[in-house]
This record gives sequence, structure tokens and C-alpha cells, in this order.
Amino acid sequence: MNAERKKIFLTGGSGFIGRNLQEQFGDKYEFFAPSHSELELTDTKAVKKYMDERPVDVIIHAANIGGDRKTNHLPNIVETNLRIFFNVLLARKPDVKLIFCGSGAEYDKSRDIANVDENNFGQNIPKDVYGFYKYICSKILATLDGVVSFRIFGLYGPHEDRELRFISVAILRALKNKPIEIWQNVKFSYAYIEDFIKVLSFAIENDMKEKFYNIGSGEDMDLLSLAEIVKKVTGSKSEIIVKEPEMNKEYTCNSNLLRKEMGDFSFIDYEEGIKKYFDWLKKYDK
Repeated sequence: MNAERKKIFLTGGSGFIGRNLQEQFGDKYEFFAPSHSELELTDTKAVKKYMDERPVDVIIHAANIGGDRKTNHLPNIVETNLRIFFNVLLARKPDVKLIFCGSGAEYDKSRDIANVDENNFGQNIPKDVYGFYKYICSKILATLDGVVSFRIFGLYGPHEDRELRFISVAILRALKNKPIEIWQNVKFSYAYIEDFIKVLSFAIENDMKEKFYNIGSGEDMDLLSLAEIVKKVTGSKSEIIVKEPEMNKEYTCNSNLLRKEMGDFSFIDYEEGIKKYFDWLKKYDK
């Protein structure tokens, strides 16, 4: 039985997506997910040698730097990420499926991105370095066969950065009845990480009709409403403070293309997702 499991080369295996993927489907697939100390992804020869020695059926490229307040200041974000990306492409065999973790930032976050669909790609070039890097990757992937890219707008759940991600911060403050602070309210398209992992499994098992898909639950939500859900789930009396009165730029997507592809698949709603994450935190966050 184990010999029949698909073999997957996973970059970013210790990250948010990678950890959830291995926990959720570690018994279903055989993962090769080297740590940074085991494989330097910017080293062309090392990546090729590693992959030559470990034939796989699928590559999932989830590793990158940048994209959040902790890492956006790092130098050479575009160059480093592109070197990793091209090293993976160079080492990939022609018959190996490539699944890429893209970003909604590819649509250019310097403007309102409201209910955007995949056909809007390319109408604006991202001004931020992280979005620009992902944009370049999409331009390359569009020319290749056997690839699929998921433009992720927002994920939450187990193993996310609890010092940085809003839902985690809100839950942890709510548990202490401390104020939940929102610098500026904004509407997002979030999805629970468990659902996205199911999408990845679908892409592993199926030849998808398109190359690019937006990832969002289809239920857009602003941070103030999310904070209210957190209070309800946790039973907290926390005050919610919004510091800036005007809304920030919207960041939402249309994910109908993915829904059509996957048929009866549906994303869980925010209250259920936050409850599941809250239960996980109570169990594992000791």
C-alpha cells in the first residue's frame, strides 16, 4: 500500500502550509520536505542533486521569503525567491506536476482588489516586491505545461504566526479579555487552512482544467466582523478598538472557477473555522 503513495517534493515544509499539509495527508502521500539545513534552495546544483536522487510525482512549491511585516524588509526578496523558483523549475522532470502557492498580491495590492477573478491578472503590475515576485512566477508558469498555481488571498488556522496574524492575535487577546485592536478595518477573502489543504490534495490527484485559481472562501469579511466572531466563540468581553475610521483597500476575490472545478466542495464558514482553530489552540498551545 505504501509503495503506491504519490511521492511529493515539498518546499516550505516547516512553514504554515507545509506543516498542515504533512499533518493532514502524511499517511496518504510520501513527502520529501527538506529543512533549510538539509537543502539550500538557492543552490542550483544542490537542488538538482536532491531531486535527481529522489524521483517524485508532484512538486509543491510553498517556500518563499517576504509577504508579511516580519520579512518584507529583508534585502533581495525578489532575487532570492526567483532563484529558488527557477532552481525548482530546472530540477523538475517533464512529467512531474508542479503546484505553486501564488498570492492575491499578484493583482497589485496598491489598489482596491474587490471580488477579482483570474481574468484580471496582468491589468496592473504589483508595486510591492512580494507581489512582483509572485507576478513574475505567474508569467513564467503560464508558458509551461503540467502546472497549477493557487493565488491565495488569506489563510488562517493551526501553525500560523500567532504574533502576526490577525485572527490568532484576536483570539489570544480575547482569552485575556484585553482589547482587540484594529489599526484600520479592511475586507478580506480568508479561507481555513484545512480547506486549502483539501484543495491541494485535489490538485495532486487530478489534472485541473486551468492553470490559475483564486483561493478564498467566497464569504468576504472585514476585520471588525471577524473580531466579533472571535468574541462570540471565546465568550470574551474584550473591547474592539478601530483606530482609523476609514476602510483600508479591499482585498477580496472571486473563487467561482475553483468551485466549478471541484464540484461539491465547499469552504467552512468563519464561525466554524475560528471555532476549530480555537479548539486546536486550547489543545496544543500549552
